[in-house]
Amino acid sequence: HEINVYRKLQGVPGVPRLLGVVGRTGFLHEFVPGCDLHAELPLTPAFFEQLRQLLLALHAQGVAYVDTNKRENILYGEDDRPWLIDFQISFYCRNFPRGNPLTRWLLARLQAEDWYHFYKHKTRLIPEACEPEEFARARRQSLFIRLHRLLAQPVIRLRRRFLARYELQKVK
Repeated sequence: HEINVYRKLQGVPGVPRLLGVVGRTGFLHEFVPGCDLHAELPLTPAFFEQLRQLLLALHAQGVAYVDTNKRENILYGEDDRPWLIDFQISFYCRNFPRGNPLTRWLLARLQAEDWYHFYKHKTRLIPEACEPEEFARARRQSLFIRLHRLLAQPVIRLRRRFLARYELQKVK
């Protein structure tokens, strides 16, 4: 799946080049020098405009990144540009812009989530450069986000408790 997404996005600035496939499921992409997105970086409105353009380019190819919520998947490159890595859970419409209506509907919903997370990061990391509409978009949680949090949070807490107990028993 991830290999197909990388193939679909070849040539999109901000997406590492696919270098090759290793075996049935492995692949290599070019190394992008930089670090994950965090508050101590010299972030500017220009960086977020480039990230916006990158998301628009993905969306124009029929791809929803889906993992925009994780800052560690958004790299601040040594070239001061945004880069996206880890397309494992990305969603793409094979026959975009055609394709079945349900797939196109789901693609649009997931692309909307990309925008929610984009504005959430921008308003938290450079609030002084944001307009009131951007703050409003960062607060606008969709039903997908609310359901995910409702269902995922108990599972995450249970998993953490299990792993903590497992680690305790391993130490004994």
